[in-house]
Amino acid sequence: MMNSSIMIKRCLTTSNNLTRRCFGTGAKGARGVGWYEKYRKGEGGRHLQGQYFDRNSTELETINNTVFNFGNQVAYIDIEIENNTFNEGTTENNIHRITMELATAALPLTTTNFKLLCEDGLYNDTIVHRIQKDVGFCMGDIDQMKGKGGYCHSSLSKTGKLLETEPTVVTHMPGIVTMMSAGVDKIDSRFMIVTKESPQLDGRFLGFGRLLPESLETVLKLESTQRTIRGT
Repeated sequence: MMNSSIMIKRCLTTSNNLTRRCFGTGAKGARGVGWYEKYRKGEGGRHLQGQYFDRNSTELETINNTVFNFGNQVAYIDIEIENNTFNEGTTENNIHRITMELATAALPLTTTNFKLLCEDGLYNDTIVHRIQKDVGFCMGDIDQMKGKGGYCHSSLSKTGKLLETEPTVVTHMPGIVTMMSAGVDKIDSRFMIVTKESPQLDGRFLGFGRLLPESLETVLKLESTQRTIRGT
């Protein structure tokens, strides 16, 4: 794989189309006995499984469907790959459209922040600062371009820096678009596209969107062929 620069060229929204959760912290008591061994086996420890640790994938998918079915809106981002290996040997261009639905009815504040940042062009020409295999694509740093900063839309916050979050009701499964934590119960502009079931993010990051199936396929292919300087 080659180190690549992947840039968000455009991010837009379209017309309508389509109980706060806890995160365990602490030592053995919160994590559960043998949590590390379970984690290494891919079973996860108690603190890595989120509040819904006792529910299977089908139940969690049902919860997500309920959240999005309340009401949603479609948005998309166009990403461009430099030092392209994704379409190597073909005549395809380097720009790929990633389409997602936003849970606008269930999470109006979070989705409004994202939509305004898109519509005002603040995500344009920012970079995907990290691709971490079996975790996700990290992007949206409209401040430093390194993943260390960002800010919410100025119309939603007095400081323009941090925005109080809504309940974390979306479970982190492949294709979920989630706002990364900017502090306890706070978000800014940084977000992640999750590529693997990641219950350890439940209650920590704020899921608010999910990719359409064909866009998830594109992202998974990108994950297997591209990496960033900060990626693995």
